[in-house]
Amino acid sequence: MRSKGEVGPVEPDPLTISVIQDISSIEGNNAMLQLEALGGDPQTNYVYSATGLPLGMSIDSGTGSITGIPLEGSAMGGPSSDGLYPIAITVNRGTETATTDFIWTVLPVPPVAAYHYRLNAAGPSVVSSDSGPDWVGGATVNGSFNGVGYTVTAGNVGGTNPVLDYGLRDSSIPTWMDAATYTGIFTNERWDPGSAPEMGYRFSVPDGRYTVNVFLANNCSCTNKVGQRVYSIAIEGAVVETNLDLVSRFGHRVGGMLSYEVDVADGELEVAFLHGTENTLVNAIEVKKMVSVTSKSRFVTSDVTNKFDFSISRNPIATNDQIPLLIVSPIEAEAIVKIYGLDGKLITTNKITISEGRHEVFLPNLNLPQGYYLVQVENNGLFILRKLLVH
Repeated sequence: MRSKGEVGPVEPDPLTISVIQDISSIEGNNAMLQLEALGGDPQTNYVYSATGLPLGMSIDSGTGSITGIPLEGSAMGGPSSDGLYPIAITVNRGTETATTDFIWTVLPVPPVAAYHYRLNAAGPSVVSSDSGPDWVGGATVNGSFNGVGYTVTAGNVGGTNPVLDYGLRDSSIPTWMDAATYTGIFTNERWDPGSAPEMGYRFSVPDGRYTVNVFLANNCSCTNKVGQRVYSIAIEGAVVETNLDLVSRFGHRVGGMLSYEVDVADGELEVAFLHGTENTLVNAIEVKKMVSVTSKSRFVTSDVTNKFDFSISRNPIATNDQIPLLIVSPIEAEAIVKIYGLDGKLITTNKITISEGRHEVFLPNLNLPQGYYLVQVENNGLFILRKLLVH
């Protein structure tokens, strides 16, 4: 029996563990999460445990620290093979137990640019307005020219064009391009009057798959009507753009961009401009190669012998467009299509049936905001990744 005024033992607060928001990490990169528990019997220690962690991750039972590196393949692991891991956390202290749960998402490694070259075809160098390289100044003389990293077979250096109105630029112009860059690359053009050979560029590049962006604008008042300047573009010997009419495609004195994907197997990437009606021209060319940064490449972006392949048949697209995929497959199969942001966040997953041979599949309109995205197609354990621009 306690005497009057005697204070009894203080009851400890109940054992609790903080709520954990769903988190994500990138496969092959260091990841860490610190758990925090409060209350419970102060005479005993906290003991933490976790179930469902991605391979490569572990928990320190004494500190509640989860650390490690999600192993290669973790982005396709988890109960549903989609990189989503339901995690159950338990902490014990004395006779009390507290639990919580959350979802840990492991994302694939985004590709990085292995080769990136920008050429202002007939003008001076232009400072980049994004994280990419500056635009190299182009040929300064008529006829053939050997530049740094490229050659051009023909063409003339055009004069200074009227400044194009940045506000009237075509929607194909990337969102990162500011007014200064736009003005810089469209002030001059290289044009070919028509005598053989055709104007063609050769870039010295490592073998692999490339994105080629061609920037074009009709500036001459002599060809300001539809049908007055029409020509074609060939890349690696294959015509990729037939009967291109810049006024019809973009408008007169409006800059636009055309984008293509191509495989290179001989160390040279060739871009040629083929005459139709009037002179051919080009303002700027961008060449970019995308590869995986993982030690064992999971994204097949340069294997031209692979029988399964896909491309985005219209790129860029508008925010309210469907996403068109041109798929080549040796067999009929089920495929999984995933779309990621450049931050690696998974946006959507679709299952599609692909037929044997070559055919086009349209993904539903996702109303994606403007920007770049990664489209991944999985077919029988093979992963291919392509870049999508939404404008």
